[in-house]
Amino acid sequence: MNERVVVVGGGITGLAAAHEARRQGLDVIVLEAAKRAGGKIDSGFVDGAELPFPVDMAADGFLGRQPEVVELCHELGLGDDLVAPTGAQAFIWADGALRSIPTPSVLGVPFEPDAVAATGLISEAGVADLAARVDIEHDPLTHDASVGEVMRPRVGDEVFERLVDPLLGGINAGNADGLSIEAGAPQLFAAACAGGSLRDALQVQVAAAQAAAGGPIFNGVKGGNRRIVDTLVEQLGSRVRLGQTAIAIERDGESMVLLIGERLGSAGQDRAAMIEGVPVVLSLDGRTVASLLPDPVTLVDHRASRVRPADVKTIEIERPSGTFLIQRALENWIAPQFDDAVVPPDRVEELLQSVTTLRATEVELRDTYPSELEQARVTLLGFDGAPLDTVRLLREEPDSGRWAMENGDNVLRVHPDFL
Repeated sequence: MNERVVVVGGGITGLAAAHEARRQGLDVIVLEAAKRAGGKIDSGFVDGAELPFPVDMAADGFLGRQPEVVELCHELGLGDDLVAPTGAQAFIWADGALRSIPTPSVLGVPFEPDAVAATGLISEAGVADLAARVDIEHDPLTHDASVGEVMRPRVGDEVFERLVDPLLGGINAGNADGLSIEAGAPQLFAAACAGGSLRDALQVQVAAAQAAAGGPIFNGVKGGNRRIVDTLVEQLGSRVRLGQTAIAIERDGESMVLLIGERLGSAGQDRAAMIEGVPVVLSLDGRTVASLLPDPVTLVDHRASRVRPADVKTIEIERPSGTFLIQRALENWIAPQFDDAVVPPDRVEELLQSVTTLRATEVELRDTYPSELEQARVTLLGFDGAPLDTVRLLREEPDSGRWAMENGDNVLRVHPDFL
């Protein structure tokens, strides 16, 4: 019998994974809770626009110089339908007129004030502000920060809010002031890490890109990127099962069996599990895991949090004696309650590593949370001020014994000595 692979989720990633598994001769099934596959990838007609063709409702292209999607399109028989954007200039509708996007630029960040002035998008004061800032020498950036923290001092508020934020915020469905520059704008992160002036760093990037140009920067599929999803579904056939939600696992003899039906409870945590010997990711509440599976240690992520340390702007530590804040500044960590005193960065990084990535030696599931053992709560907040996760710290005895961490699922991740 062929090895079985169960893919939970029929978005573009899940479908592509199933396609690759099938290419390798594996027996694959895709489970998708929604009534259609593809996730956010979709194409359709715009109401009232009277356009005779469908348009992409989400991603309208993909990077042509990264081979994975291009190769997938050729494998699916869509290679002849790959298209690239025309050489026509891009415009922005602003203040009642079409206005050209200033060039050159990198991810919407312009660095030639005269080109910005010619577009009419930015006021004279805003252009002057850009001209005063773009050649200022900066020390190399040494850690992640938000795009706003790094770019506002280099281009000014008006250029940032009129040009940079609309592009990067639109691409990432968010706000550039709360977007990690390392994750969301790697070219700008590289420029900041290089140090020096913004103009010099971006000129180097533009020159390198022009020298390496060997084909279109972006590709799409004629008729819309939805065709990639439709072709994957067509070729996978009955292996794609829509309207089926993975909710639990049961043991059937020596195998693990996936249960499908209505989700149990409103809250869930990602669990790594085995189905007929194959790893799969499911969303199960802690009590279901505890009741169905004899060995939860292998099924629960041993880390206390899934948050990346680089995404954390503020750490809020709540203890019986009071609440203490630590905030990331551009070059260090500070304590705002103590006149922005600098906090030793090695201690902060040690704390972040402990509550986000340190793996436990033992996992214990409980029906009720042992609140009497709680020592503190550590809340991690992102660059937009929204909480990313709250990790509760516990200890067997007030001044001795093993430590444990818990992040809202009644799963205690036990550490003999981590603080």
